[in-house]
Amino acid sequence: MRPLQRSGAHCIERRLCIARRSGVSGEELADATALVLAVIFGWAAVAKLITHPSTRESFTELGLVAPRALSFVVPAAELVTAILLVVAAPVGAAAAIFLLVCFTVILARALRSGMRVSCSCFGAAAGSDVSVVDVARNLGLAMLCQLALFARSPIRVELIPLAVVSGIVVIGWCSLRLARRALAAA
Repeated sequence: MRPLQRSGAHCIERRLCIARRSGVSGEELADATALVLAVIFGWAAVAKLITHPSTRESFTELGLVAPRALSFVVPAAELVTAILLVVAAPVGAAAAIFLLVCFTVILARALRSGMRVSCSCFGAAAGSDVSVVDVARNLGLAMLCQLALFARSPIRVELIPLAVVSGIVVIGWCSLRLARRALAAA
């Protein structure tokens, strides 16, 4: 008898096995990963620009130096990273890792100090207080960036690898949403 629930890790492992049986190469998975990351970083940048006043306010609450300037610089850096992930994927992946390390340090500092500050990580789409879930999200994205370091420049995306990587990201996103709800209920 099969268990009713399967872990996120099991689902990811199954998707990777399907990709291997379909003859998907590591380069194709890396290219698809770079494209998915480009969409994520582009979305984050546009969301911050659309909700610019709340982004600036969040940066101020986080105690960042020059929050007004950073509220423009950070989305610009995310947009450049998104473009690089498509045209020069290894460079874009390295830039994404750098940004994620910076963001994670800021989030960890806020958590350690006990600040109750809203996370504008994806503009108004996030809107909840900074939590360990945000750090976990960044670590997951950084792991994807490591795969994107091996992508071709420019990337060439095939449907099956894109579906596999997109499925993994959706599973991760759903897991993080459930974790955030569980933390809020606790």
